[in-house]
Amino acid sequence: MPAANNRVSLLPGTFLLFVVAVFWAGCEDVVDLARVEAMLRLEHDWDGDGTRQVLPPDSTGSGDYLVDFGQSVVRQSSVRYIVMVNDASAQGSLVWDWETSIRLGQGTSSSFYLDRPPVSELEPGQVTILAIHYVPEQDGAGDGTLIIETNDPDDQQVVVRLSGSGVSPDIQVCLIEAGSQAEQCNDEVQPGNLIMDFGACDLGHSSSRQFLVRNQGVFRLSIATGSGIGGVDFGTGTSSEYALVPEPWTGSLEPGETKTFSVDYAPVDGGSDDGTVEISSNDPNESSVVLALIGSGLAPRICPQPPLVVDFGSIQVGKTSQKSFRFTSCGNQVLTISQISLDSGNHGYFDFTTQIGTPFDLGVEEAFDIELSYTPLVEGTQTGRVIISSNDPNAAEGWIDLVGRATASAMCDIHV
Repeated sequence: MPAANNRVSLLPGTFLLFVVAVFWAGCEDVVDLARVEAMLRLEHDWDGDGTRQVLPPDSTGSGDYLVDFGQSVVRQSSVRYIVMVNDASAQGSLVWDWETSIRLGQGTSSSFYLDRPPVSELEPGQVTILAIHYVPEQDGAGDGTLIIETNDPDDQQVVVRLSGSGVSPDIQVCLIEAGSQAEQCNDEVQPGNLIMDFGACDLGHSSSRQFLVRNQGVFRLSIATGSGIGGVDFGTGTSSEYALVPEPWTGSLEPGETKTFSVDYAPVDGGSDDGTVEISSNDPNESSVVLALIGSGLAPRICPQPPLVVDFGSIQVGKTSQKSFRFTSCGNQVLTISQISLDSGNHGYFDFTTQIGTPFDLGVEEAFDIELSYTPLVEGTQTGRVIISSNDPNAAEGWIDLVGRATASAMCDIHV
């Protein structure tokens, strides 16, 4: 019996060894029984298309992988995002020390710096992001290493070689003198002194001036988006009487390449018209070059330009509300006011507080005041109109609409 019992007790162990041997023989190319821990994998999606790829190997052999920033503009930041993955087939958590295990190696250029992952542990199949920034301080190559240490038994330390080159594109914006084709450029004058002056122009006539944008550096120059829709575009608040020809533009210029533009000015009323052209680029020293626009239309002008509305608000019947407002001569020629008349409406509740004798002339920037009163005698909404006739070509006969609302008089309600 003891012998029989001994034989029976050996059967389970013998069977287990047999199963393991058969399993190992049939699946040797699929299952690695020695790997029971974490499995680090480094990926990237630098083009932002949502498809991650394995980090490229370092062909020089000085590192396991390579992160190449290529040409980066001096003093501007470029960033690469590395995806750290704990493979889904791993049998344990991927762990590292948050402060010391991910670091830049000795001798790495100060142009590189890190944003460490927000976590220090990944379960199988989980991912996290590591950001590497490159801000070159000057022209020339920059290099270094990124060291990643984890509990992956096969890759306890991974070295990523970092490479990049600082470049300085150089923009030149020049005014072209009519006739002589001489150039006045931004690198020859103080900032803000590039001025395109169209002078005084008759209404109905247009004037044109040219300027150019040139890449005088040895690297490609990118003309980026400015205040409007293009890298070469009008600034905010520019008068609509200016037009950019051929159109607002965004693009790039190769070294030595030049692109020429025109600004057309066609005034439609009297007075000054200001504006700017803004040229935005990746030049680290002059990211924005501003070209000032100055012009004026030769004509008298009244400001504010009618038609207008004056609202006296709500008042009680029998009360009076007064409004006073000022017009100015804002053109560059004498403004002649030939007539100011009042249409007081059907009820006649609007009136001039002071009378104005016409005709009269106003020099440039001179002003005149119109004072009106509103005295309603019945409830309701009443309207009227003031008509102003002048030699302003765009407001030869302008008007001011008058509006007022009358409410019931206050009444005493006495109780004893």
